[in-house]
Amino acid sequence: MISKDIKVNVLSAMVAAAVVAVAPAHAQNEGAVIEEVIVTAQKREQSLQDVSLAITAVGERQLMTNNVVDMSRLDVLVPGLTFGRAGPDARPSIRGAATGGVVNGSDPVMAFYLDGVYQSRPSQLMSAFFDVERVEVLRGPQGTLFGRNSYGGALNVISRQPEIGNFDAGIDTTISNESGMRVQGFMNVPLSETAALRLSAFRDRRDGLVRNTFNPDDSLNDRNDDYVRAQLLLEPSERLSLTLKGSYWNGGGNGMGDFGYSVPGVPINPATGNTSALTGIIEPRVGFNPTDPSFNPLTTGVADAPAQGGLIAAGPMTAADQGPYRISRDFDHVRDVKQTTFGVDLSWDATDSVTVRGIFGYSDFEEYRQVDGDYSSNIVNPLAPANPTSANPGGSNPLPSLVSINSTTQETYSAELQFISTHTGPFQWVVGAFYLNDQPDDTFIYAVEDAGPAPRTPLGDTLFEGGFTWDFPFSLETESYAAYVDANYALTENLRVLGGARYTRDTRKGFSTFIIDPNDPGLIFETPFDLEFDKPTWKLGLEYDLAGRDTMLYSTISTGFLAGNGTASGDSLDEQTVTAYEIGAKNTFLDGRMKLNLSAFYNKYEEIVVSSINPETLLTASTNGGDAEAMGLE
Repeated sequence: MISKDIKVNVLSAMVAAAVVAVAPAHAQNEGAVIEEVIVTAQKREQSLQDVSLAITAVGERQLMTNNVVDMSRLDVLVPGLTFGRAGPDARPSIRGAATGGVVNGSDPVMAFYLDGVYQSRPSQLMSAFFDVERVEVLRGPQGTLFGRNSYGGALNVISRQPEIGNFDAGIDTTISNESGMRVQGFMNVPLSETAALRLSAFRDRRDGLVRNTFNPDDSLNDRNDDYVRAQLLLEPSERLSLTLKGSYWNGGGNGMGDFGYSVPGVPINPATGNTSALTGIIEPRVGFNPTDPSFNPLTTGVADAPAQGGLIAAGPMTAADQGPYRISRDFDHVRDVKQTTFGVDLSWDATDSVTVRGIFGYSDFEEYRQVDGDYSSNIVNPLAPANPTSANPGGSNPLPSLVSINSTTQETYSAELQFISTHTGPFQWVVGAFYLNDQPDDTFIYAVEDAGPAPRTPLGDTLFEGGFTWDFPFSLETESYAAYVDANYALTENLRVLGGARYTRDTRKGFSTFIIDPNDPGLIFETPFDLEFDKPTWKLGLEYDLAGRDTMLYSTISTGFLAGNGTASGDSLDEQTVTAYEIGAKNTFLDGRMKLNLSAFYNKYEEIVVSSINPETLLTASTNGGDAEAMGLE
């Protein structure tokens, strides 16, 4: 992951119509109009053209036409959104808001919801879009409309719901190059006059796109995912609807490697030859191709190739990687994801003018990730015999091999209660309360291992024997309480005033541990965390309908924040805040045959989190870096 300067000024000059379509000038199409898009971004069904938000709604057909099967390609359809990746984790950026540091337990800058249930893990953003009614992307802070803080924007994936009285089924198969095959299907079964069951499943397979020349079976960016979802709809009365949901996701394969699977070089101080994050030039990273006849480990000196924590940092050896899509790694890459979810969605028309909705979710998430930490194919790897625990073997001794492991377990509970006005009067409102309990346990292991049969895996008996291990257990439970209100009032037939407010209280408790030697108390360093963040946020705006025209103008000011956090390195982070200004227009022309939606924004971000290198330890850490500005036209 690459961090830019702490102080940045980003101009996102993207000009795009949310929907632009003009019917051909044939007589038979004179009456053709664009189908009205219905969204629930403001907790009630509304036409997209009536919502004073910069929002893109994408239906299932459009997703399939553009081969958008997950978050990684959604940016081809959504202006202002770009997609990045840190290994298997999604790192989306929206209107200049990006995850600048890799902090486990932190909330992503773009809140992700599946049927209204908040998903807290970056890896969860990579779950597939399938059997969905639509995907809604809201740009800008949305804290007064959704349960969790929404700092840069919100993504809500809305699944197709069971239908009472209608049997339906379907299957879709896509075959692609790289031995790719994706099969997905659904079945909607009416059980009675008041109940229906919908089953959905997919299976996705594809060979790796980043070729491992050392071990072709260990190529990166493959797909090996299975997913099944069941939904039971019960409607015991006209006023009450209850949906019970459950899903299971199993993801395997090699994955995408570490934060960057290919590293072109590291900073080396030319005066001292030492690894330096402060003063240095970029030298090629150590690594060699064992098939390269110019390499001889007995004569190629590595005395001047300094090491950082057991990592040979740079040296005169031939680079192993042959480009961004050709790598050479000897240690097996592993990606193993398992997630089980349960949810309840309750809707009750308490009166003729008020609907009560309850959204309750639980997820059990497990993930194991393993990468070749030295980014090379060093196949003869005992540590220097004269100095077996040294972080800098040096000399002409054979090189060590490094494995990097991240093991995660996480349980998440969430509950949201909403009261929504449903009358047709001039005053419309939503009042909500939200609770989240997020319990992640992460372990980061960086280990040098001795020689053994290649390829090696963490299940091998010789792993870590004769080598050394850095172990970073990290646990930081988040408990969040929030209350919010969002409302609009019609001052005249054409003019409406908007407003919203939110109060959030987040606590984070846990610890970060750095274990060099588990048998030596002097080499175990633990940092406890007990952090609390209280923050009010708000929104103000105006809507105006141009008289006699299908045009709505709007202007809003809103604020958002992300709570601070602890990090695996033992540091604490302050909260990040944003103030967002937006003006926009929703336009319908040519008697409904053309729609043009425009928005201009200016966002002011403060205390953004960035990745930097600690000059004392030379390890990468996350810190609050400073301020940033983003502006653009969409």
